Amino acid sequence: MARTAAHSSPGRPGHCRLRPHSTPARVPDLTTARIEPADRTLQVNGITLHYLDWGPEGLPPLILLHGISLHAHYWDGFAVRMRDAFHVYALDQRGHGDSDWAESYPPDSMPKDLLAFADALGLEKLTIVGHSMGGGVGMQFAAHHPERVERLVVVDAGLSLSAMPRPDNSVQRALAKDTFANEDELIEHFKGLLPGFDPATMMRQAMHSFRTQEDGSIVYKFDPALRKRMGSPEQMEQRRKTNAETMALLRKFTAPTLLIRGALSDILSPEGARETIAAFPNGTLVEIPDAGHNVPTDNRVAFRTAVREWMGLEA
Repeated sequence: MARTAAHSSPGRPGHCRLRPHSTPARVPDLTTARIEPADRTLQVNGITLHYLDWGPEGLPPLILLHGISLHAHYWDGFAVRMRDAFHVYALDQRGHGDSDWAESYPPDSMPKDLLAFADALGLEKLTIVGHSMGGGVGMQFAAHHPERVERLVVVDAGLSLSAMPRPDNSVQRALAKDTFANEDELIEHFKGLLPGFDPATMMRQAMHSFRTQEDGSIVYKFDPALRKRMGSPEQMEQRRKTNAETMALLRKFTAPTLLIRGALSDILSPEGARETIAAFPNGTLVEIPDAGHNVPTDNRVAFRTAVREWMGLEA
């Protein structure tokens, strides 16, 4: 059973004490003030997963999966705008946000967590939207459990060899520094890494991505073990093997699939996107202008419109 909780444990660092930045946002946040999600936790596969339950009851489930180093609140604005058609759940995947750090992170661990999560809540057919790492989790889940997927949206993630990101990419550069003396240093680090960078938006995300230590320094909240293995030869070889296996299985996956690429992305190349969507018998590829890898936050309106129109919903 899911239980509401405002928790802390040795495996889950506490909330960050960062202040929202005073600079007005270039693109205002969606109206989340009057609609707040329920914070819940669930025991799956030996760890505690934290998730946001946006409701409402009685609608088909929509599962939102974030990328590496991120968190369930990454989707706040999008989640609010999808409640007219779905019961929306946003997960903190293992090692991220307010979910437990795990002893290990094998390639199938997060898809298995998703299956256990869905089973525990009695969710049979899922609509999945996954960004980056979350898109990979969604594709793996669809490959191994096609009967559980109603439709799949993959955001700036690929499977082919040409879809593998180059070593010096924006994600690697963002994670190259893991400790910041103060908020100003944090903001300065991310300038130039994100198209349309806005300090206010950055600090709203940072409140859930980072935590403040006793000495006032700021560090990532997600498990450093995940950061250390990123881009290592072992991790890249493991990823190539997993991607090839997933791609082969997905050729029999017939549910509608949308692959969204940011036009400015340095993570998923145009060729990699085309090769990846070709593996899906019922796939559609859309490119979002004025967006890099973080499509849902780089160009919120265009992203939301693309997803909703593809689903047959009013934009």
